[in-house]
Amino acid sequence: MADINAFIGAGFLSLSKLILNHYQDTDLTPSELIAYLFLTDSVQAGVSEPELNTLANRAKMRPADFATALSNLSNKHAIVIRTERDRDGRMHDIYDVTPLLDQLLQSEKAATSGTQTVATANTGASTTRQLMGQVETEFGRPLSPIEQQTIRAWLREDHYQPELISLALQEAVLNQAYSLKYMDRILINWEHNHLTSAAAVRAYQHRMDSI
Repeated sequence: MADINAFIGAGFLSLSKLILNHYQDTDLTPSELIAYLFLTDSVQAGVSEPELNTLANRAKMRPADFATALSNLSNKHAIVIRTERDRDGRMHDIYDVTPLLDQLLQSEKAATSGTQTVATANTGASTTRQLMGQVETEFGRPLSPIEQQTIRAWLREDHYQPELISLALQEAVLNQAYSLKYMDRILINWEHNHLTSAAAVRAYQHRMDSI
């Protein structure tokens, strides 16, 4: 009985199966998922401003790595970090872990209603992972979190076509410039020349080779 009481007294973490069912469809890394779970546990326990070093130790992560994971979660819109002022005028970071659940719930609803929303979301995450894999293979090293965010920004904010980014990667490798900054300059140059598709770039390159 004492063991059962201790088990009950330890408390429970309420975790939606949506996270496990659709984890493979997200672009979260394992370390980011672990950070999300420990942050969720703290929020559900009523801790509005958790001690990040404590959470990092519980998650067997270095504080700097845990902080990076939280930053990535925010950039991927899995969490929201709000800064609020208390009655004494002190600033506090408040963590909202519901955005990821909202995204997954929308995907789940889209799947059950027969729409293409979930397929589009899955394709987008898959495309991002494929592009990151291509870059890591050509560069011969893992991408940093900042570099991963750069590739996401190319797709989500700049709306570059995946094939266009792949061509920029080929161009960078041919010039032995293993840098996303170099690739970014290529993409911007193409955009300034109104080359917004892989076909347009290939046609332009063909014309230049013919001169």
